[in-house]
Amino acid sequence: SSGINAEWPLRPGVLIAQTVWEGVVTGIPIYDHMPDHPSSSSITITSDRDLPLSIELLYRYLKTFSIYIGNFYTVGPSAEGLDMLLHNPIDLSFWRSEVKRAGGTTPYQLAEWTDNQLLYQDCILEFGEVAVVSGGRQEAELRLGTDYTTVEDLAGVLIRRGYGNRSCRILEVVRPLPRLGVHSLTLLTARDSRGRVILLDVLLWTDTSSNTGQNYMVDHRSGRSKAPCPWYSPRCNQPNRLGLGVFYPRLDEALEVVEEAHGALPQPWMRAVGWRVMINEDDTAVFLDGEMSPWQCPKRMFLTFTNFLYFVKHISWVP
Repeated sequence: SSGINAEWPLRPGVLIAQTVWEGVVTGIPIYDHMPDHPSSSSITITSDRDLPLSIELLYRYLKTFSIYIGNFYTVGPSAEGLDMLLHNPIDLSFWRSEVKRAGGTTPYQLAEWTDNQLLYQDCILEFGEVAVVSGGRQEAELRLGTDYTTVEDLAGVLIRRGYGNRSCRILEVVRPLPRLGVHSLTLLTARDSRGRVILLDVLLWTDTSSNTGQNYMVDHRSGRSKAPCPWYSPRCNQPNRLGLGVFYPRLDEALEVVEEAHGALPQPWMRAVGWRVMINEDDTAVFLDGEMSPWQCPKRMFLTFTNFLYFVKHISWVP
């Protein structure tokens, strides 16, 4: 509305006043929430202590816009990118095909549920367990002989579970390497100022989602978990020392795949991508999904003022 539009020119000034008030009146906190040892990433994540007051206030002001800056960094001024980011997320099949093209391994697709029909492979009943995946996330596991015995039974189960008008995929179940337990690794890649694809960092989730209370940075050179990262989310505040120093194999191979896949993406505006990987029971890096990273980039970009300067200097902002 016109009232909202008239308000916009005033907002930067209001935010500046709010930032100064919070910083000067309520005090500037010391940014020591990060561990003293460096992270695993190409970016060295360190604590920013004793910043000049003017820089501290500027940094706080910029953090207010971190999500918007992260969105712009991810897709730039691309109308197609903004549409995919806000309204039409990229389908799982896109990421699967890009990973396969780069030589990576993905879970075998046994069937697809769409338009109230189950399009399936003849071998579907040869698998004792299947995973129901929707929106890039596994939502259920079904067992042959317990949940269904025929293809028709499986279709009925999907309808009863609310997939009547929703699409989903039926994939083989991926089991982790036993010594690692349930986990997933997010490899975050981005284009630098020269257009080259680089690795920003590797995050370990001791769960298959970001809802876990235990997550760690992983050194992609050694393949070992190095540091907890409670800065990622308020829910990520239960690190366990037993989770440190754990070796995750095949990261070098996975990195080669994601760098090649990202570099070959047909969308030149796609600046940052998160690739989710699990090391399976056959000691293979299996790619579960991918996603544009408008929410992940601000967490790195604005973690410290040093990180912010790194992004500005070394990571390309405009396609």
